[in-house]
Amino acid sequence: MSDTIRDKLNKIRLGQEFFRHINLNSKGKRTKAAINMKTYDLNISYNKNWLEFILDDDTKKYLDKKNVFEDKALETLLSDVLIHEIIHRGGMHESGCPQTYKKYAEKFLNVIHEEHDFKSKKKLQYFANTITDDIDNTIARKVSKTEGITAFTGQYLFFKEQGKLAAKNNHKSKFTKMYEAHVRLNLYLHGNKPDYKLLKEYFTFDNEINHAIKNFIERTGIKDMRTITYQGTKEISVRDRTKIRSYLKNEDNWEEITRIYTQEFSKFMEEENPQEDLFGAGGEGTGDGDSDGDDGGAKGKGDDEDDDEDDDEDDDSGGSSDDDPDGEKDEFNPKDGFGSELNKKDNQERIIASGIKAGKEPGWMTNFEYLVGFYKTLAKDKVFEIVTPLTKSKVYPLIDMQQRVFEYEEDSAKDIIGFDFDQDSKSLELLVGKYKFPIVANVKKDVSNKPNMLFAAIDTSESMRLGMPKGESLGKVVNSKASEEQQWQLNSRYHVELIAYFMMVQRFQELGIRDSDAYFANFSYDTILSKGLQNSLREALHPQFGGTILDTSKIQEWLNGRNNLIITISDGELSNTNSSELLKLQEESLKYNTLIHIQIGKHSDYSKAAAKKGVFVKQIREEKELYHFVIDVTNTLYGDEIKEKEKVKLL
Repeated sequence: MSDTIRDKLNKIRLGQEFFRHINLNSKGKRTKAAINMKTYDLNISYNKNWLEFILDDDTKKYLDKKNVFEDKALETLLSDVLIHEIIHRGGMHESGCPQTYKKYAEKFLNVIHEEHDFKSKKKLQYFANTITDDIDNTIARKVSKTEGITAFTGQYLFFKEQGKLAAKNNHKSKFTKMYEAHVRLNLYLHGNKPDYKLLKEYFTFDNEINHAIKNFIERTGIKDMRTITYQGTKEISVRDRTKIRSYLKNEDNWEEITRIYTQEFSKFMEEENPQEDLFGAGGEGTGDGDSDGDDGGAKGKGDDEDDDEDDDEDDDSGGSSDDDPDGEKDEFNPKDGFGSELNKKDNQERIIASGIKAGKEPGWMTNFEYLVGFYKTLAKDKVFEIVTPLTKSKVYPLIDMQQRVFEYEEDSAKDIIGFDFDQDSKSLELLVGKYKFPIVANVKKDVSNKPNMLFAAIDTSESMRLGMPKGESLGKVVNSKASEEQQWQLNSRYHVELIAYFMMVQRFQELGIRDSDAYFANFSYDTILSKGLQNSLREALHPQFGGTILDTSKIQEWLNGRNNLIITISDGELSNTNSSELLKLQEESLKYNTLIHIQIGKHSDYSKAAAKKGVFVKQIREEKELYHFVIDVTNTLYGDEIKEKEKVKLL
């Protein structure tokens, strides 16, 4: 690798703030890139024989037209890869596209999903990346002395490489439909005749593609963005590249552009999986035909290190979401950075929180991802509304600021903080602090009676789909992707119960209960157990909506334990309590454990009997009562006591 190329890339890197290092690997099989979101490195791999592979008569003519010497072709390619990635995030005095994972989700993924359901996240991502690349490339392409950054010769050389690879690997001399549409749209937006001549052999000029491109530029108004120039004295109307660039660069237009783009081009993704890679990072073809195991140096290896390992081993997905219990793991490709960020649960929750405020939901998320994020967000909001942080002000010892000489009449020996040598008197002087300031800090109260283990059982019977006894009427369906038999609505008892349970999980985690010390039961037709706070969230989101049966044989282990907190929530009668088996177990368990039953609506025979046995029973009629009670219970575990006045008076 020439030091000149490395120096050139580092010089370009200084024009932005996102990438910290650029790592190059000449042992790749093709030109690829990947972003390591742990180190913020851009890792680029390429074939050391790249120029030899793409160099034909057309390529030679192209380089000549572009005034690029052959020995500078690789530098041109790699420089444009870097510029392309910089513009995605914003840099080099350009705002870029899509800038952040939030805008990528809001203005591209959400809009695409509204128009077309790609099923697979990687397929959705590939399609979204084609339009963000179209915009990104148009922003980066130099259109005047003051607008744009590069001639993007490297990008079109990359497209040439993709054409050559298609012929070599798939025995196809033409691009797939989606890729042809993508490349030809780039040519229309910012390309020129030499760019077109370099790539035209890979185009089919299929009428469907022609029609889609024509519709897109007409519907967006790009076709009418023209200006007048002159050939001698002849007046000619040509595309106004500056106006097109300004239109695409304006993020207020992105949703409309994406919607039209999806309506016109998404069909090509369904007809044929594009095998070709997109320019830059995270743009592998969605088919299986061209997989070569090369990951573009995703692991952040140094220049030219070998990289034949499995690239899924350390893909820096940044804490990806769990497998959906209803299906296989479906994640974004993390190598473009935005995919890595969107795989993170915290980021998914931020997107969901924004969607709740805007009245939108990110349909591209799996049902499980969305529901977990949705209820975590609602629970956090409720906790924040109700709870003043469990802290109190504590004054720590005074802190010394600056120094002065020890005064025997004013200072105490305990105030001495050091000594100094006085050059004039040739003697040692004791030093104390000149100023003393008290430091006040907020600290959590000490946990005095934290339980050893938590066991919670929630009712998922059919009646939990009803509205709360008091409060708002039922709202829209929460989980529209589920079958009708599994759906529930906003403001239903089940919805409120879920928020309360997610609040419990959050508070118990703050309390310090280990994930492995939490157990959960979902009871209806059956009593289904799970271990761990996170696993319990999965089970809570899979209601049975049947009868109300709590199998005592399955929960007996926890009732027989010591120093456990056992919570049950139900809105009706437990059909297995006539034998009093559960009540007997609870009566014995109360000697060693804390038992709480939350009764939604009218008291049942079971709740009355449980209260008489000594179980703490709380009747709930409206949702806010339940949320406040959850906070009361968790506050109790920080050392407070349940006040007698809070105990329910049985009807």
